[in-house]
Amino acid sequence: MPNSTVSKSPKPPATSRERFLTAARHLFATRGYGATTTREIVAAAGSSMGNLYFYFPDKEGVLRAVLAEAMDEAARMV
Repeated sequence: MPNSTVSKSPKPPATSRERFLTAARHLFATRGYGATTTREIVAAAGSSMGNLYFYFPDKEGVLRAVLAEAMDEAARMV
């Protein structure tokens, strides 16, 4: 009888929204919110401006989403 081990599938690829948030989180932390442009976020995420604006209305919207994720994570830890 063959060995019946459960193979773990690799983590699914990040969505565009997740890539934007990861890029923004890194850029905001290293460059600051004011010094980071939406073009830099898009470039770091490997996407397009149109795609960014599909998910977020503007740079402040990206910041709000980053902060909401941080608050959710903090709440889970408490």
